[in-house]
Amino acid sequence: MNQSTLETALLAKIEKKSAVIAFLGFGYVGSHLGKLIAKKGFNVIGILRDCQKARAANAEKNPRLRASCDPSQLAAADIVIITVPTLIDEDKHPDLKPIQDAAALIQKHLKKGQLIILESTVSPGMTQDLIIKPLENDGWRSGVDFFAGYSPERIDPGNLTYTIENTPKIVAGKDPSSLNLTKTFYEKIVDRVVCVSSIEVAEFSKMLENNVRFVLINLMNEMQDYAVKKDINLWEVIDAAATKPFGYFPVYPGPGIGGHCIPVNFYYLLEDAKRLGVECPILKECAAFHKKRIAKIVDRAFEIVKTAHPRIFILGVSIKPESNNIAQSIGLKLLKIIEQKGGTGAYHDPLIPKIDRWNSEPLTNDVLEKQDLFLIVTPHREIDFSKLLTFKKPVIDTKNVFPKSQKGIYRL
Repeated sequence: MNQSTLETALLAKIEKKSAVIAFLGFGYVGSHLGKLIAKKGFNVIGILRDCQKARAANAEKNPRLRASCDPSQLAAADIVIITVPTLIDEDKHPDLKPIQDAAALIQKHLKKGQLIILESTVSPGMTQDLIIKPLENDGWRSGVDFFAGYSPERIDPGNLTYTIENTPKIVAGKDPSSLNLTKTFYEKIVDRVVCVSSIEVAEFSKMLENNVRFVLINLMNEMQDYAVKKDINLWEVIDAAATKPFGYFPVYPGPGIGGHCIPVNFYYLLEDAKRLGVECPILKECAAFHKKRIAKIVDRAFEIVKTAHPRIFILGVSIKPESNNIAQSIGLKLLKIIEQKGGTGAYHDPLIPKIDRWNSEPLTNDVLEKQDLFLIVTPHREIDFSKLLTFKKPVIDTKNVFPKSQKGIYRL
């Protein structure tokens, strides 16, 4: 079969929705996208390392979606989507092993005519180096024997307005055939597809989105330090500035930055920039500021309570309101620092029953009365924050839950 025949065959399967879609990486991003693809009429296979998690996924009994811990199932797929996490190691260097492991599985089970799409957030050139090049080194020809695309994930946990389906999807391909296949597939899944000229542009676009947000959130946290000294509510300032209809959009301060991407991805860019001899002093400064801010919150709590062994109660440990995502949880980092400094940490989160070695505590009078200080991290709508005020304990409010100045409410 020649290139045009392979492309035509896969296009026909996509149009008929008979193409089988396999996922490598079926965690938060992969499972949500997989469920949407199944809802759109495609058959989906989620490949997991953990057979117990595969059984749990299959317990949902979705007729078009099944999970498996058998990687040989990749051979049954027409399209393979990689949504493994992009991690960093203890030295803050990119940990590429999840992507390399996914590439190795694809090498082992690749069949002619498959479309491989990477969605994991990577620096420009990584799709080529980590996915395409190893396959080509095995003698496979991209755009001829297999097709390769990149489409950065854009999932916003807890966002009820912008979902995967109605958020524009950037797509790119290694060659015109790969771009055409990738574009055609995602047009069956999402409302709007945006094609760019190269995989490197698509990779960089996601890096840019995340790093701009990383810088702006850190800037707002710095502005919050200033606003507190001036006794000004920064949220009111931001809302006032946001009335400007051009050149500005609101970003709010908080306890820190969690999630799969934003607090991690700048390390990928810094590593690649260093290799190219490019300095990124603003990103480096933001990284240092972000690290210090989390510790500063705990220091402030100890100062307010004025005891060496305070009991500090955290409200919300997920990364965003109405989300159960705990990737790079600021709440968990705070709990660990509290205990490292000699305090006792506890938390309540209606969406996270357990995190690490802590269990979510109920908001009962007995539990709340024992605490020395309340620390608001994630303001889920379900939490009755007004109840905190009845106990006359200090509250550090990092999310403007109590916008009016009142006794016992502290900002950072």
